[in-house]
Amino acid sequence: MVEMNKASRLTSAEISNLWNTYMNDSLNICMVTHFLQTVEDPDVKPLLEETINVARGHLVEIETIFQQEEIPKPVGFPIEKHVKLNAPRLFTDVFYMAYLLHMSKFGMTAHAGGITLACRKDIHDLFHNYVEEAIRL
Repeated sequence: MVEMNKASRLTSAEISNLWNTYMNDSLNICMVTHFLQTVEDPDVKPLLEETINVARGHLVEIETIFQQEEIPKPVGFPIEKHVKLNAPRLFTDVFYMAYLLHMSKFGMTAHAGGITLACRKDIHDLFHNYVEEAIRL
């Protein structure tokens, strides 16, 4: 990896990976927010909450980077526009766990790609942390 400092501009690959992460996390927040409204198993609820906390953290970090770089942030999927909190339960708690498992696997793959395409150390480290979070989840 060519070592570029934070003063270097983001590459198109870095912007693309950050943008995709933002969009995926904002979508996951919508899905998991609905899951939280209908979850029945008390062992599943903390996993859903942790997933939302991780995704929200990503949004904040990416928004900060985009603001520093003077790049417009994605609109994403605002909860108030995309989630009906009082909608009836659509899936089982087993489905919720399967969803979390598959999204974690997807995150590991996507964030690993972000590592390989990152030129700047801060972006490389960010995606490295995201891989570790996905593994933990």
